[in-house]
Parts: sequence; structure tokens; C-alpha cells
Amino acid sequence: MVRIMYALSGEGMGHTLRSRIIIEYLIKKGHTVDIFAGAKAYQFLSKYFKNITKTHSLYMVYRNNELMGVETFLRNFAHQKEWLETLAKIERYVNQKKPRVIISDFEPFSSIMAGRFNLPLISICHQSLLTTCRPKVGKKELFGASIAKFFSHLIMQNPDYFFVTSFYFPKRRPNHLKNAYLFPPLIRKEIRKQKPKFGKHILVYQTSKSNKAMFPILKKFKDQKFIVYGFDIDKKDGNLVFKKTNNDIYLKHLSNAKAVIMNGGYTLMCESLYLKKPVLSIPVKQSYEQILNARHLEKKGWGIYVENLTEKNLKDFLNKQTSIRRNLKKVKFGKNKDFFKKLENKIKKLSKKRYKKFGFLDIQHVLSALDLPFFEEELGWLKQKKEKKIKKKE
Repeated sequence: MVRIMYALSGEGMGHTLRSRIIIEYLIKKGHTVDIFAGAKAYQFLSKYFKNITKTHSLYMVYRNNELMGVETFLRNFAHQKEWLETLAKIERYVNQKKPRVIISDFEPFSSIMAGRFNLPLISICHQSLLTTCRPKVGKKELFGASIAKFFSHLIMQNPDYFFVTSFYFPKRRPNHLKNAYLFPPLIRKEIRKQKPKFGKHILVYQTSKSNKAMFPILKKFKDQKFIVYGFDIDKKDGNLVFKKTNNDIYLKHLSNAKAVIMNGGYTLMCESLYLKKPVLSIPVKQSYEQILNARHLEKKGWGIYVENLTEKNLKDFLNKQTSIRRNLKKVKFGKNKDFFKKLENKIKKLSKKRYKKFGFLDIQHVLSALDLPFFEEELGWLKQKKEKKIKKKE
């Protein structure tokens, strides 16, 4: 069996919940898995696994449901000491334990060290859909899409293989036809065990505590009960019931909700869809991945995408419950046998080889992402528009 270094992002809970599923599978198969995680990921996974090392995690800064790009960069950049400490921890580990494969769920330091030590790297995340596929980009989203793609390149330094989980499947880019694989969402066993019902409450979950503008709107719908998570408080305010995160209670509230109001986070969206819950998605502004999720959610008829919550669009959402529930009957996420079969195959293959990479930081790979904001694929619609104008003139 293979010794695997498994590193994951500590931002949010999506990476954490997905990683737990995969780590449990790998251990069951007899592999030795050394986990590296920080922030929420470390707090959660340390309850289930002993072989875990605490690291520094990059984090996002939000204000009024908007991702603050410059502030996020500056605040993370101020933690260079923690960066170096994390890199040193990983270097000591690699020298002592000599893992054969590194698996990273959108964690940058493990990606860097894979290059430094010429170790095989497997990326498992949803964000890599931006770099391995060609999702359609609207005019307003060109710059945001380019920035998101650049940072995805920067965080995941040229993996040997990409395992991308998603509930929508854009065409893969030509250079990733042989090393990028798309799979349905990984759904944790706690969700699969639920027996969902359509109760009387609507579950509200927010990525950050900054989106308080929705509360006055929710209060206007006095005939509706909203159970709110994400603000780390226990209190009741009219028809709003705030709850601190308790996994068992949260799962019951999600399973028995008649609908879900959330941002555009991938994991909760998939779990809601699996439980056949209509979703009203209000993506975090400037978070292109969330916008993409919300757009495809609406396109499939499984929910509604809005930029800001208003009395009108909430009323529309409530009126469309019947049609959305009908569409949700088509949602089928399997048990991911193909995902694990392919993963086991690639681990076995990569563990027998040592690949020579650039070392420490793959500068060439990062610079290749600097063609923002004008990626040829994203701007295909502009070329077509110009061609149509030329034909008309002729």
C-alpha cells in the first residue's frame, strides 16, 4: 500500500467534508494517509483522524456578501511567517516519511512542495473546473473569471491529474483531455442516510457573517419560518431562528427543510439537491465559482439565481416551489464507484514513478495564467460577434 500526503484548504467546509469521504476510503483500502489541514478543516477532521498536522490556511475576507480581493490578498500576505512555518513542516515530513503521492484539495503549500521534491500530485476539488474546462462566461464576468482562473492556476501547481467533482459538466480544454476527469458530487454518508421531508421551515446558510441585509426582507414574510446558520449565535428574532453549528441538528434542519437559501457554495448546493430541496442562490459577489454554480443551478431548473435578495424574487421563489420540486426528481448522484476506481488506479500508477518537475515554484506554469483578463476561450463570443459584423458588411 502507499503512503499518501493529503492536504486540504481550511476555508469553508466544502473541502473538509469531501476530503473526509476520500480519506476514509483510502484508509479502508490500506493506504497510510498523513493529513495536513488548518482552520476549520483541522478542527473538524481532528475529531475523526489522529494522523493530522495543523498548518496555516489561506482565508477570504467578505463584506456585505462580497469577496474583497485586495484585502484578502493583503491579509494573507501579512502571514508570511506562517507560510514559511507550514512549508518547513511539510519539508520535514517529506524528508522523514517519504510519501509516494500527494493529494491536494485546493491547498497551495502541498502543491509547491510536490514541485520541490518531484513528487506526483493529484488535485481533487471543484475549483479546477475553471482551469481544466471551458464554462461559458458572460460579458460582465470576463475579468472575474480571469482572476479566478489565475488563482486556481497559482494554488494548484501543475498536478499530474485533476479529479473534478461537479453537478454540471462543461467541455474540457484540449490540453486537459488526458489528465482531467469529471465526476458527480461526492455525497457524505450522513446525507445519504437522511429521509428527507418537506417541513414548514426554510433553511438559510451564509458563507460569511457579513450578509445581514437579507434579514429585514426575510422578516416581511411572517408566515414563513427561517432557520439561519452561519452567524454562530443561538437566538430567536421574530420568524428568524439563529442556530450555532451542531452537525446532527443541522442535518435534521436541512433534511426537513422545504427549501434552502444560500450563497453559491458547491458542497451545500449539492447536498441540498441530493435531498431534493429547491435552492435560492445568492452567490458571493466577485466569487466567479459561486456565480457559475448558481447559473447552472437555475439553468437546470433546480433553483433560482439572484444577485441580491429582494422581496419580489423571494416571493417568486416561493411561488415556484412546485415546478422546482418536479425538476428535482431528475437529480441522481451515484455512489461514485467510478471516482474511487480511477483514483485507486492513478495512485497505484503514480506511486511507482518520480516525476521531474520545475522545483519549488513552477514559475512557467504561473506565468502561463497571466494572460488575464483576455483568455482566448472566454473571448470566443467576441470573435464570433466581429465575424458576424464583417459578414453583414460584405
